Amino acid sequence: MSNLQIFATAAAAVALISLFGYLIGRSARGNTIPGPQLAADEDGRYEVIGKQVTCSHCGHDRFKMRETLLNTWFLSLVSFEWLDPTASAIICQNCGKLTWFSQKATEKRRGDGV
Repeated sequence: MSNLQIFATAAAAVALISLFGYLIGRSARGNTIPGPQLAADEDGRYEVIGKQVTCSHCGHDRFKMRETLLNTWFLSLVSFEWLDPTASAIICQNCGKLTWFSQKATEKRRGDGV
């Protein structure tokens, strides 16, 4: 075995060990980004840090929510996009403007402020 083959094998082993360490640490942390809680009621109104969310374009206060992946180049390269963090995108029901939040929405009960 030549020195080049030994080096390539060692580099591949180090890369695999690093990848598995990264993936194990990532799954232990979960895949949401820390941030203020986004709360929703059943009518499509949202609240963040005690303030009702309104559309910055039209002022409407009803939204539809979609959870989306925030892909990173490394996990896309190795086809592990499902480990990437997620974010919430709320879409205004009046004009369609999309607004991003770092947390997944939680449902609020009636009378809780939203």
